[in-house]
Parts: sequence; C-alpha cells; structure tokens
Amino acid sequence: MSRVAAIRPEGTGAPLARRRSLLQISDNPARHADYMVRLDGAIEAGAAGTVAIALAYIPDRAILSPAGFGAYLDSLKGENWGSIEELGAAILADIESEVVPRYLRLTLRGGTDKPGCVSGHVVLFEGRQPDWKNDAILARLG
Repeated sequence: MSRVAAIRPEGTGAPLARRRSLLQISDNPARHADYMVRLDGAIEAGAAGTVAIALAYIPDRAILSPAGFGAYLDSLKGENWGSIEELGAAILADIESEVVPRYLRLTLRGGTDKPGCVSGHVVLFEGRQPDWKNDAILARLG
C-alpha cells in the first residue's frame, strides 16, 4: 500500500490521533468478496476553498462507517489546508492507516466560478495493498 509522509507539522501527534479516531470502522461482513464502497462529502478547506471529496474503496478486514466519515470530514474543516493536494495526502494517509482497504481511490474537486480564477481543480490519489489485483472491478470505476 502506498504511504504518504506527513507534510505538515500539524499532521502529527494528538490532533492526528483525534482526527483518525473519528474514522469509525467495523468488521467487513463479506471479507471473501471484492466489492466497492463509495462515500462522498464536501468541506470548506481554508485557502483551498470548497472541496468535494469522493472516496471509493474495496474493503479488506474493515468497513468505514458513513457517519464516521462525515464526522472525520467535519474535523478537517478546522485546519487551513494550503492546497487540495495537501488535504488529499492527509486523507489518503488516514484512510490507509485506519481502514487498510485492498484498494482505494480518493478524488478531490475544487475550483471557483469567480472570474479570473481556475474553475476546476481535480486531484486523484490511489493506493492498494501490494498483492491485491482485480482488474475487472477496477475497470468498472472508469
């Protein structure tokens, strides 16, 4: 699984543990199967503006509670993220650490409709466990 180093000093210690504790997980009821889970949300991310977040993952041992993911996203609003790349790297590291999915795809969409500004900014992160492969299910992601 890919690992993203913390790029912000605030991404370590108690705030990190508190943030990750909001990612409520439970046992995967269909561990024998590869299936896709998708969770969507949005946050105000400081200098990065409003960011839409789409998480698609294939669970291994654990599944992520939608309510916990919502609380987790809410906790990210309090920080002034410098870019959606920085925000995405933090989310990727947190999900990989706590949920440990077989595969994940994290898409962040920002931008503004203000004149003279970039109207669309999309960042895509992917990660997977080293020996996991299922091209058929990944092809459905498009």
